[in-house]
Amino acid sequence: MNSSIASSYAKLSVISITVTAIITSVHHVYREGPGFIVPAVLIVLLPYILMRWFGGSGGNIALGAYGLLNALIIVGLGIVDGFFDRVVNAVITWYAASNGEAVDRLDRAFRVLPQTPLAGDPLYEITGILTFLASMFAAYYLYRFMRATFSARVANARDVHPALSGV
Repeated sequence: MNSSIASSYAKLSVISITVTAIITSVHHVYREGPGFIVPAVLIVLLPYILMRWFGGSGGNIALGAYGLLNALIIVGLGIVDGFFDRVVNAVITWYAASNGEAVDRLDRAFRVLPQTPLAGDPLYEITGILTFLASMFAAYYLYRFMRATFSARVANARDVHPALSGV
């Protein structure tokens, strides 16, 4: 793979993680109130800043920082908060309601994070589910970006070091 493919995946990665950050920011500002706006703005802007840093330096620290931030957003906000606390509980609630089960008992059994008074609120639940969906796209494009970046580095190393060209 060449660096133009890595560049394309870099753009898609930044776009997808930024969309994930925007959706989860709406989700958490809605729950926590205006005091969460500053952290929300930081989580939205940080992927772009880290990618610019990597684009300018090409260094491993910048690449690692970008990958770590993505992993935290994808796992912490997308999988734990979005999937386990929104998607799984929505399915459990629908299942319990359709079978006449006590929703309260099932909901407590599968909840990962503390219960919030907004549970069941349509905007809150939809933004949580969308966070999970967007994070799956972010995970895919992060993987493709990292793979293309490492492939481009290996190809460049072979061009620079003739001894490695036969490897």
